[in-house]
Amino acid sequence: MAEALAIIGLASAIVQFIDFGTRVLRQLHRLNDEVSSGPQAYQDIRTRLPLMLDLVKKIRLQIEAGEVDKNSQAVMLPVLRSCIAQVQQLEEIFVKALPRMADSSWSRGKKAFLGVLKESEVEKIDLVLKTNFDLLVHSGMYHSMSRIENKDSTSLQQQMINVVISSPQGYAPQSYSSQQNYGTQSYAPESYAPPEQDYKLRSGSLSSQPPSYAPVFMVPFQRDPKFLERQSIMENIKSKFKTARRVALAGLGGVGKSQIAIEHCYRFREQHPNAHVFWIYAGSAVRFEQGYQEIARRLALPGWDNPKVDILELVHEWLSDERNGEWLMTVDNADDAAVFFGNKISSNSQDRKISKSLVRYLPQSSTGYIIFTTRDKRAGERLAGREKPIEILPMNAVDSLNLLRGRIPEDEWSDDEAMKLVEELAYLPLAITQAAAFISENCLTVSEYLELLATGEEDLKDLLSEDLEDLRRDLDTENSVIRTWKLSFDQISREKARAAQILSLMAVLDHHRAPRMLLRQEGETEVGFRTALGALQAFSLISAEKDKDAAVRMHRLVALSTKKWLELTGMLRHWQTEALRVLSVKFPGRDSYLYENWPVLEALTPHAQLVFSYTFSTAADLLECAKLLDFAALYDLTNGKYSEAYEKCLKSLDIRENLLPADHPLTLDSAQTLGETLLHLGELASARSMLQKAVTGREKSLGELHPDTLESVSDLTITLLELNELAAAEETALRALRGREQILGEDHPDTFVSLNILSMLRQCQGDLESAKETTEKVLEWRQSSLGPENPHTIMTLNNLAVLQYRRGEHELAKNTLMTVLAGEEKLLGADGYDIQVSLSNLALIYCDLGELDEAEAVYRRVLRVQEKLFGPKHPATLQTVKKLADVLVQKGELDETERMKQWDHGKERSQQGEGFGALTMAGLLFD
Repeated sequence: MAEALAIIGLASAIVQFIDFGTRVLRQLHRLNDEVSSGPQAYQDIRTRLPLMLDLVKKIRLQIEAGEVDKNSQAVMLPVLRSCIAQVQQLEEIFVKALPRMADSSWSRGKKAFLGVLKESEVEKIDLVLKTNFDLLVHSGMYHSMSRIENKDSTSLQQQMINVVISSPQGYAPQSYSSQQNYGTQSYAPESYAPPEQDYKLRSGSLSSQPPSYAPVFMVPFQRDPKFLERQSIMENIKSKFKTARRVALAGLGGVGKSQIAIEHCYRFREQHPNAHVFWIYAGSAVRFEQGYQEIARRLALPGWDNPKVDILELVHEWLSDERNGEWLMTVDNADDAAVFFGNKISSNSQDRKISKSLVRYLPQSSTGYIIFTTRDKRAGERLAGREKPIEILPMNAVDSLNLLRGRIPEDEWSDDEAMKLVEELAYLPLAITQAAAFISENCLTVSEYLELLATGEEDLKDLLSEDLEDLRRDLDTENSVIRTWKLSFDQISREKARAAQILSLMAVLDHHRAPRMLLRQEGETEVGFRTALGALQAFSLISAEKDKDAAVRMHRLVALSTKKWLELTGMLRHWQTEALRVLSVKFPGRDSYLYENWPVLEALTPHAQLVFSYTFSTAADLLECAKLLDFAALYDLTNGKYSEAYEKCLKSLDIRENLLPADHPLTLDSAQTLGETLLHLGELASARSMLQKAVTGREKSLGELHPDTLESVSDLTITLLELNELAAAEETALRALRGREQILGEDHPDTFVSLNILSMLRQCQGDLESAKETTEKVLEWRQSSLGPENPHTIMTLNNLAVLQYRRGEHELAKNTLMTVLAGEEKLLGADGYDIQVSLSNLALIYCDLGELDEAEAVYRRVLRVQEKLFGPKHPATLQTVKKLADVLVQKGELDETERMKQWDHGKERSQQGEGFGALTMAGLLFD
């Protein structure tokens, strides 16, 4: 009976809320027309209330359709009643605030002014409505998930995409070279350490001793000359390192964990002048990997500048080698345990989402030490090997006063006022430092600052104090940080609007390292931009180095506070959309394969990843996000991150198919990218279907001879070759070649791409003489036009070596491959796509020459690369497993062979649904 009454009550509540809400919405529209500059809080509710009314109406329809169970309806009832109470309060406020038509202009203005004074009440109501709205949305998502949980997973994924992503206004498709067949080319880093300098143990043989490295000090912060000594903490760290190699500092944000770690780094360098000191930001997996990239760069490790090299593994191996001497590494902001202890990599082709477990890349070495800073004590304990973290508490009163005294002129000092201030700021070092910066910049006294801190509506301060309650932080601590920040931001907003814009944009980007190219507006002068940054630096809201191209950093708490302020003012969505727009403009896009663009892409990728987590709803934003997803997927392909590329281009295609015609050029761009990705994943039948779709669509929308159409035809040819459908491949290969000769000319790089594909086709057909003639023609042109060390030239040499092997010229082929491998290791590092193909060819030659030990060693190296690059169930990986097993049989190692066979059996190719590709088996490279 109680449930029945609850259900009746819910139906009545829905009707009441729709009635009250509709009336209030009409009043809001009237207020907007009557008052030229109504309070921002009214605008926020005016935006949110229609969404709530629409949501409630949909819930009513679900209830009437019998799709919401009785228990859930009972749970929704108090939420709806709360909503009704809030809109009733709004109506009362608006009745008093809205001017009547008979009122004089003075009276109308007065009532508008009274309405502004009530803004804090409206903000409180808006916050409650927002919370209720979130609860109702989550409830609706829960029921939707329950209804579709047994339906097709693609349908579920589509629903989630519709909730999460976004895109471009007036975007025109770009024409681009068909040389961007990712995985079909190689790319050249600038530096190279020859393979003989690799001091690691490989294939059971010893090589030379490690090269000596000058000590690296990689701490991105200057030492604080006014660092306030926390002797007990510093001694505790030193004591723990006597018995352990890992120490965690745990505490609330802003208590000084990082400052303590910075000081320890400088002291460690003084005590160990020959040791390395590294600093890693671990707020996300992307930032962690970029920290390792910087270590590799500073140490000049072989392959550091090759995006296809596994930087995490490269640095981990170096740090784990005790011969490299002592080092200290700080892993800062290790707050999210999922970043380090996430799910293992899944090779299931039905589950493309990969969550990399980073804990395995934290080195274990008797000569190395690691400090973790974290808000989460549990994460700190796990990272420190179950050692209890050192808990960092807010400063005591004496230390807080000393910290403030070091930053305030002595002639403006007052003990009583200073004590009041540090108490108000909850003894947080970050808050105290920000307050001191504000006082100094604005020539205030501590007393004047306290007056500013106390002014304004108490209701507004109470609201701000609740902003971060859902962020697992101490509310009292957060209050101080937010209030201190708000004073600084308000001051900057009044005096330097451009600075406030930069701060707002940084808050919705990866605030730890924002490239200036994202922050600087088109046409903005250097003086204006530098002045705006200077205003933010003066209040310690950001840190920016003097180099004009250096990245800009913002403290995490400042970013969180800024985002909360943007949310209160109704501007958060605006700046999230602005971040999306800026990124889509700056991202190199379909030129991602060009080596000169890689540094820019590396810098922009963390920001794109963050923007992808935002929720966009308009068609324009969704299309803009689809564009950025497509561009980011292309960059993933150049890095060998095929599963990540698959996720992105699949979402991009889904968005565009929902919002654009099937034959729209943008839709076909996403189909083309998805086809390329499937080809590299070894899902050949799916790749053929998707690329054929791109060919057909581009023929219709662009024409049969358009360069984009011919690009799709070229990629389709490669897929047909992989499928060993030689007759169909010959038809498309000749079509692409003749089309490019006609449209682009005989000396265009894309024309020689088609010639190279034709030479591979002739090899697969057994026409070795024709293949030799075409291969030599391509090689001669690429050597003269691109240079002997260009990746395309080296790739052509690999294919020539395969041809020589097939002609029985084993020694000649072996020498050619040695040249190829030297060039690939110099340009691409030791673990790239191209090098594993060339190594496979070399192992095959070793087998034919009877050099089985050498063949085994090379196959094992290939297997390591392929498992890392493709996964254990990719056709290329399984082919190498089989070849390695054959070598072991020839060597008489039956036990290991049996183990390899069992392993091979455990990775059934049935999951792939396809066999080995013809080019994979032939050892040929695309394009």
